[in-house]
Amino acid sequence: MDAVLHIRSCPCPSWTAAHKDQLRDAQQLKRKNGKIVCRVQASDGPPMILKLWEPQSGWVGSTLRRVLGRTPLRREAKMLEYLAAHDIPVPKVLGYGRLEPAFSPYVVGIALEDLGPLPTGLTYLKALLEESRLDEVERFEQRVIDLTAGFLAVGVADADHRLNNMLVSADGQPRRIDLELARRCWPPAAPRLVGRMLGHLLATYIFAIQPDLTRFEPFARGLADRVRPRTAALRCIEQAVGEELRRQRHACDIDTHVHFPW
Repeated sequence: MDAVLHIRSCPCPSWTAAHKDQLRDAQQLKRKNGKIVCRVQASDGPPMILKLWEPQSGWVGSTLRRVLGRTPLRREAKMLEYLAAHDIPVPKVLGYGRLEPAFSPYVVGIALEDLGPLPTGLTYLKALLEESRLDEVERFEQRVIDLTAGFLAVGVADADHRLNNMLVSADGQPRRIDLELARRCWPPAAPRLVGRMLGHLLATYIFAIQPDLTRFEPFARGLADRVRPRTAALRCIEQAVGEELRRQRHACDIDTHVHFPW
C-alpha cells in the first residue's frame, strides 16, 4: 500500500510515500502542537491541503481515543462530511486515515479540497472597511450570520468559530475551516458551548472593525435575533468576549470596551 491516506469511498488524488520529499517544499500554512498544515501538489491532480498529526501524548489515551473514534482527525473529517451534507460551506474531504511509516513523525492525516490562497474573514472585513465598501460589508456580515445560524440549525457548535477560521471566496462567501473543536449538540441544552462560539465570533469581529466600534451593536443584535440564544448563552457570550478583549489588552495594550445590545 503506497497511498498516503487510507482512502474510503470518496476519491482522493494519489500521493505516495515516494512523494514525502515534497513536504519539504510544500507551502506550510501552519505548524502547532504536533500538527502541520500544508498545501501540496498531487502528482495526478490539483493541489490539496494536507493536515498531518504526530502521535498524541499517552499511549493508552491515544489508543482509546482511536478505538472510540474520537481522534481530532476522525472528528474533523466526520464533521466536515456532516456539514457538507447539509449544504454548509466547508472544504470537501478527499480522504483520511493512517499514514505510511515513511511519513514519520506524522502518523495520521486528512486531505482536503484546496480552496486556494483566499483571505480570512478577519482580513477580508478589514479590507472592505478600509476601502469604505459598505454595501459589501453589510452583505458579508449577513453571510457570516447565515453561516453561524446554519451551524446551529443542524446541531453543531464550535468554540473556535472565529472570522480567522473562515476563508472568503471571490464572491464574498465565507467558508469554515479548522473544525477540530466542533461538536454535535442540541443548542438550547449547551449554553456554554453556544455562548463561547458566538462570543469568539463577536470578539474577532471587534478585532476587525476597531477602533471604530459603531458597527458592533447592530451586528451583535442581528446575530442574536437570528440564532435566538438563551439567557445563559448570552452571559457566556459576554464572558467569552471579555476574555478575548483582556488578552488583547495584555498582548497589544489596546483597551477596548463594548456594549451588548440585549
